[in-house]
Amino acid sequence: MSDMRGRGRSSVLAWLPSLLATIALGACATPVASTESPPAPESNASGSAPFASVAASPTAGDVGAVGTLVATLPTHSPRDVETAFGSVWVSNGPAATVTRIDPSTRSAIATISVPDPASVLAAGDHAMWLTSYPGNSLTRIDANTNTATKTVSLASAGSGPVGVTVADGFVWVANHDGSPVTSVAKVDPSTMAIVDVIPVGSSSDSGPSWLAFGAGSVWTDVPSLNAVVRIDPKTDKVIATTPVAGACGAVAATDAAVWVAGGSDDGCAPVIERIDPKTNHVRATIDLPSGANPLAIDPDSVWFGMAGAVGRVDPAADTVTGQLSVPGTPFGEAVGFGFVWLSDRDSDAVYVVRPD
Repeated sequence: MSDMRGRGRSSVLAWLPSLLATIALGACATPVASTESPPAPESNASGSAPFASVAASPTAGDVGAVGTLVATLPTHSPRDVETAFGSVWVSNGPAATVTRIDPSTRSAIATISVPDPASVLAAGDHAMWLTSYPGNSLTRIDANTNTATKTVSLASAGSGPVGVTVADGFVWVANHDGSPVTSVAKVDPSTMAIVDVIPVGSSSDSGPSWLAFGAGSVWTDVPSLNAVVRIDPKTDKVIATTPVAGACGAVAATDAAVWVAGGSDDGCAPVIERIDPKTNHVRATIDLPSGANPLAIDPDSVWFGMAGAVGRVDPAADTVTGQLSVPGTPFGEAVGFGFVWLSDRDSDAVYVVRPD
């Protein structure tokens, strides 16, 4: 989130300023499709309803278009989007629901009620995990029954949970606010008890935002440090802090690279940066025409969203290969089932892009 030192909560979350104004956070997920075996979808009491998909073509004037916008799915107050268990999952912010979508029919197969406004999603340990920034909570969703099975308060670990990831047998939550300092919480997925709280950051706000797992470590961007922090999940210790030009957007990771989007808020850098986990140094800084926020990765590409477009980076060359116009501004992003899925909270829509 670029140089955010000294900024208050209202501007810390990069492309989420109005999110905090309405206290209904949502963001990009850890952007790798789950490799877990998908359980058979089962609708809950809310039933299922098809979306009215609207097909679209690349807008004239796209330079180096990298795919085709094949559908727009009307979705109520979408925030994060994740692919896992044979489905696409969308958190619905202030609606306090999570929508499960069949990627083959692009229809909703379940609408899952949760206790608090729905923020960020992650998949792992046979479940979906959901943070609530305004509710200061973590919820477990059973992917077999499409029900929220347990919600726990994160108040003892901090406040303002944003990013979440599942790695090394635990659930990790980014506490954007805290006292005396911000932190990352380590949660036992079987009991949902907080087993450790790792101080990360230099103040009581503007702390860890998004989380990703790669190269054997948990990674988080920290606006108060203007850096990406690396945590050893075995020792729960910070083992590296990498300064970056912009730490306002999402973080994505593989064993070979860690990517951070600069963000689009005032003062953020319109860049995507690549960190080499072997050296913990920035290997490449990729300039963009405007600020990027969500990220998603597949074996051949790094996908990013910015105002009115989705773009593609070739990780072999660390260059932007092109971009495709979309009707609005992507807010969350995931890759799976042969498509790129992007949520647009301002337009109440999920965009489906077929890569070229």
